[in-house]
Amino acid sequence: MNKIKIKSQMLHLLKIPLLRNFISRWGDKCTILYFHRVIDDKYINLEDGPNRSLCVSSSFFNTLINYLSENYTIISLDNIKKIESIKSKKKILCITFDDGYLDNYLNAVPILNFNKVPATFYITNDFINGKGNIWWYEIWDLLSKINQLEFSFKGKNYKFKTHDTSYKYLAFKKIRSLIMGSDFYD
Repeated sequence: MNKIKIKSQMLHLLKIPLLRNFISRWGDKCTILYFHRVIDDKYINLEDGPNRSLCVSSSFFNTLINYLSENYTIISLDNIKKIESIKSKKKILCITFDDGYLDNYLNAVPILNFNKVPATFYITNDFINGKGNIWWYEIWDLLSKINQLEFSFKGKNYKFKTHDTSYKYLAFKKIRSLIMGSDFYD
């Protein structure tokens, strides 16, 4: 794939709100691009539901890393404290991964290693011990199996019809906002 086509694809993708959700800024000096999952191309279409936004395909990730490594100075998150001393005409970028999904190791690490690109992986301790639970996947799994959900939370009753996908998405979004906005999540 030629550089012009890749750059055109990247500019198109940066217009997608989803990709903009994976970009943070470290002042004016550095952009932090963060990921959750990098899924093998043959399985990417199996990911459905609201958690799909956490995933990119291996081929997309490979194309992206190739483009970024040619057009940015990519540093480790450890080196961000030395950012003032980095002399580069290119914009500076850090890459991170949240939650420590196994596909990070299986799919992202080989691509990063091949391109000699540093990245930081945040690993959830309970997953290493086999005790972790990914609540957002569990909620979607539950919603995908039922046609109605009722529960009480903080003294308020909730009732969701979940007989089709659009209602399941609405229920997921509301439940996620309840969890994220609750005291026990802080």
